[in-house]
Amino acid sequence: MTWWNKVRWNEIKIPPEPGLYPRMAKALEVPERRVAEMVAEQWCGVRPDDTVPERLRHLMAVARGVKSDEDLKLLVDLAHALSVKHGAERLVELLDPDPDEVIKKLEAEKGGRRVVKVRRAGSA
Repeated sequence: MTWWNKVRWNEIKIPPEPGLYPRMAKALEVPERRVAEMVAEQWCGVRPDDTVPERLRHLMAVARGVKSDEDLKLLVDLAHALSVKHGAERLVELLDPDPDEVIKKLEAEKGGRRVVKVRRAGSA
């Protein structure tokens, strides 16, 4: 039985092998690249216009495995809480600066110098 027949009868459990893309492209009258995009969208849930940052791709892969709507809502709530926490921490940082930094800035302004804050590697 061919891969196409298995698809027709809902007997397929794995995506098509890349070696099938040329024949699929010909049958569908689309470029091979489009076949690869359709397979990625159907089987992996990704599209070429997705803009998921590299650092979040692992999280997306884990989230795809969450099947329960209740669990998915919990995951979304957790991500939202962490986002709010980060925003609050950033706001505190802006509104309550490091006293040493304030003193350095005031001393520099007195002396007519301009202070440029340089961030350490790894700090945001």
